[in-house]
Amino acid sequence: MNIGMYQAVSGCVVQQERLDAASTNMANANDIGYKAVRLSVGCNDADQLVQVSGKFIDFSEGARQNTNNKLDLALDGDGFFAVQTPKGTAYTRKGNFSLNAQKVLVTQDGLPILGQNGPVQIMGNDIKISGDGAIQVDGMKVDKLRLATFPQPYPFDTNSGSLFFLKAQGNGQIAQESPAPSAVVQQGQIELSNTNLMKEMARLIEISSSYEICQKVIQTVDEIDQKIISETNRM
Repeated sequence: MNIGMYQAVSGCVVQQERLDAASTNMANANDIGYKAVRLSVGCNDADQLVQVSGKFIDFSEGARQNTNNKLDLALDGDGFFAVQTPKGTAYTRKGNFSLNAQKVLVTQDGLPILGQNGPVQIMGNDIKISGDGAIQVDGMKVDKLRLATFPQPYPFDTNSGSLFFLKAQGNGQIAQESPAPSAVVQQGQIELSNTNLMKEMARLIEISSSYEICQKVIQTVDEIDQKIISETNRM
């Protein structure tokens, strides 16, 4: 296979990966707190083959929606809610919470939301959550949400969608969370997905066009190779 064929094939592979990312973003466009996946594309210096050089999460804030539900929480600024999972602590900005049968504040998947004293338990009716995460129930403070942040770029696994897990760093260590003093809790609101459907649709059109170009290059190179082989056999 000559270099032209390699370059065209690598171009097709990259467009397929871009298509997968765009499709995932569009599929999660209505998922509360979802953060879009982005790819960075570069060129291999050795043979000039185009390739995906990195995958990252776009943590720009999504639009807010008022729900007037006292258990719906959004965050303004840098920070995440801490979530207890079987795999350890995870982090999210998907704040459409509810109470389970034990009156523990949980995600839509039933995972407990963590406060300063462990899973947040709310026994009462009049629930007020202030901007700093302090929780009052029937006029009494019961806990405070564990709002966390990390140095950017955030050290999260890029396979997450709205629930983020820490990944090991280059030295094998796991990043340690810090309090998020700039995060402000907005009770009665949710943060929507930051996927822009119009931009993703435009991206799909561009990806389709690029993929077709790569395919045409493959076809042209193959035809040239076949012609060379045919003419060589006649000699």
